[in-house]
Amino acid sequence: MAAVFSGLGVFFNFLVKKIEAQILSTLSKITQLANGKWQNKLCTMIPELTSGIMKGHCNLQIDCGEFQDPKVHCTRESNPHCGSDGRTYGNKCTFCKAMLKSGGKLNLKHHGKC
Repeated sequence: MAAVFSGLGVFFNFLVKKIEAQILSTLSKITQLANGKWQNKLCTMIPELTSGIMKGHCNLQIDCGEFQDPKVHCTRESNPHCGSDGRTYGNKCTFCKAMLKSGGKLNLKHHGKC
């Protein structure tokens, strides 16, 4: 009997992954049609998407104004930020410094490790 339930668990896990892939595929097509405007709106309206099925597909807005002064040094505070370059930055300050250095090419994908 335990093997039956175990098999069902594997099946449901497979089904969920297939559904998530289908949703991502559909959202990707919508995004391509709307030049990215819809995707960013979805990410803003439903923040849970940034850590769920849309993780890595949402570029979030972040205010880096307080870190524009080159004299500002970053602390070692641990508050990971995942950049659009696939790199995990230790905190907001280190992410913002990298973003400013990139000339705006770097975006915030999500909070937390990549």
